[in-house]
Amino acid sequence: MHEDGNVFAKPDTITYNVVINAWAKSGGKGAAAEAEKLLAKMQKLHAAGDPDIKPNVVTYGAVIDSYAKCGEKGAAAKADTLLARMIQLYQSDPVANSDLRPNTYVFNTGKENPDNRFEHLPDEVH
Repeated sequence: MHEDGNVFAKPDTITYNVVINAWAKSGGKGAAAEAEKLLAKMQKLHAAGDPDIKPNVVTYGAVIDSYAKCGEKGAAAKADTLLARMIQLYQSDPVANSDLRPNTYVFNTGKENPDNRFEHLPDEVH
């Protein structure tokens, strides 16, 4: 709708988070990858200067959650990588990226599946 010229239908961070969360909760095959694609799109749009779209801890948490629950091969490593990336972004500029500060929910997400243990976190986090 926004691409068709409806300026009132422009998606923002909340819109993307709702869709990503829906993918995460769906449990469908490939859902985690679809959620991650939307995260990547958000990162690209934000980097291009869109002030209304910026991934935050909710965004990353939903994608990490989708990998934690999907049971697909390599999912634990992808969840680890996403958490490490979120932490790295937050630590690189805690003021500008205050919305990426990891919270209890994000850390506990990996504990739901015994194969997801966030083993590759930066030393400061352990």
